[in-house]
Amino acid sequence: MDPITFGDYPDTMRKNVGSRLPSFTKEESNMIRNSIDFLGVNFYFSFYVKNNPANLQNEDRDFIADIAMETESMI
Repeated sequence: MDPITFGDYPDTMRKNVGSRLPSFTKEESNMIRNSIDFLGVNFYFSFYVKNNPANLQNEDRDFIADIAMETESMI
């Protein structure tokens, strides 16, 4: 939500993802900032999420490593 609310990614995301995160030009940042009028969220299933900072040390960086979490199904 930060890019469409504030015009840029949060510091934690920039730190975790590093150079793989695309950057916004000043013009792009101004264009997307506060550009949302409505947000709808569909929630179909749930699972437990827990913090796992060890993922940040993982050599094989991917989405799960970047957000430093571990999931577990509730089923």
